[in-house]
Amino acid sequence: MYRDAAFRAAGAIQRGDPLTAAPLRLLALHSVELNLSAYLILKGGTAATIRRLGHDLGARLALATEAGLVLRRRTAAHVEAVARDREYLVARYGPELLGTVSQVNRLLATMEEVAGKVSRAFVCEIATVPSAIAPFDAASSAEGRVAGPAGAGPMSQTSLDR
Repeated sequence: MYRDAAFRAAGAIQRGDPLTAAPLRLLALHSVELNLSAYLILKGGTAATIRRLGHDLGARLALATEAGLVLRRRTAAHVEAVARDREYLVARYGPELLGTVSQVNRLLATMEEVAGKVSRAFVCEIATVPSAIAPFDAASSAEGRVAGPAGAGPMSQTSLDR
């Protein structure tokens, strides 16, 4: 959701006015943070451990890399630079300083790579754990729904797409 919102916010950027990029930056950085957190949870991290990291993308990246996430060197270096330069804080609390942060296209490319790699990790995990796949229910499929976990009732297809 934050990823999609970041791309929608890109349409509001006005050349020469870095303040107009502040919403996109905040959304993109939050997307990276949430994707790294999701990866850590997938690999067995606890909510308490992740919460202790605050908004430190560098620490999240280090743990995710340790857990097996492989990003391109340039992308990993960018996440580390974002953390080092405290871009999250600049985007959130000091947008007047946005002239000193990474370029929007680099930020979007980083967001896309992290989201893509984390999404693929989830798909691979689901593919290797057959019980994680919801059983097909012919009656529900006629209504555009699939059966969820036992006792949970059917889930709409749109909730699976999110």
